Amino acid sequence: MNVLRSLINTGAACLSLLSLSMGQEMNQQFDTLAKDYVDQFPTLSPVQATQVGDHRYDSELDDVSETGRLARRSFHQSFLDRLGAIDLDTLSIDRQVDAALLKHSLSEAIWSNDVLQEWAWNPTQYTQLTGGAIYGLMAREFAPIEKRLQHAADRLEKMPHLFEQIRVTLVPDRVPAVHAETAVKQNRGLLSIMDDMIIPKMGSLDSKERKRLEDAMASARAALEVHETWLKEKVVTVAKANFRIGAELFDQKLSFALQTPLTRLQVKERADAEFKRCRKEMYDVSKRIYLKQHPFTAFPEKPSEDYRQAIIRSGLEITYQDAPTRDGI
Repeated sequence: MNVLRSLINTGAACLSLLSLSMGQEMNQQFDTLAKDYVDQFPTLSPVQATQVGDHRYDSELDDVSETGRLARRSFHQSFLDRLGAIDLDTLSIDRQVDAALLKHSLSEAIWSNDVLQEWAWNPTQYTQLTGGAIYGLMAREFAPIEKRLQHAADRLEKMPHLFEQIRVTLVPDRVPAVHAETAVKQNRGLLSIMDDMIIPKMGSLDSKERKRLEDAMASARAALEVHETWLKEKVVTVAKANFRIGAELFDQKLSFALQTPLTRLQVKERADAEFKRCRKEMYDVSKRIYLKQHPFTAFPEKPSEDYRQAIIRSGLEITYQDAPTRDGI
């Protein structure tokens, strides 16, 4: 019996060590995957990389062509496949959370590319891209102004090619009118960014770099004018698609946006319940405040919404009297 018990204990210990070893191996695999993802992801969108603080690609612009789109899709799928090869249940708890978030993000990126396809019908994402490409360089002082202006020149020189890619990628008859009209209004935002954020700083450059930047801005301005004409004549005139994406796509997008399996109805029910709870708490607190001013008040057992609102307003007004002055906060 003692021998049998010893064998059982030894076996259990071996299984425990094996499980621990496997967990360590999976942890290492995930750490390598995560490191690769963080290192490589910024190449997919140099503009976004600048905005999040990775400045390795400050001279580059996003590739919005089909080639670039397929490269991004392949990237996301490859990491999803690598993640699928890891036994997530053996990871440490913090890594399980990171893995779940990464899986969600990768799946959303693939769904957005394959199913939602905003790249084909939402021109406003491109106006945000062109403006953000320069704004991200100029809005924060992460490097000397001379360096940031040089990167701005690099990106402005590439801007005509980006506009050409956008015109090939967008499908005008898939564009909703509201998106087309908004894109036209936003299109000239790049000009404002150049006028307000670049020109006042150009004095810090030497004559050669200043000339290059001036030429780059002139080229970008001309390309922007061509693009705006195209938006007005080729997109706005035919943009009649429904701006509503439909219940099925909306539910899928909501699931990705909120990172939840809850349906629209369930989300609404929770929101309604929280609204009612909050209103009840506001009323209960306001009654106590009101009673300090009017101690003999008898509140109705079932107050109407108008009555509840009046008491809440009174409670707020009483509270306002104790508000500090602007210079007393």
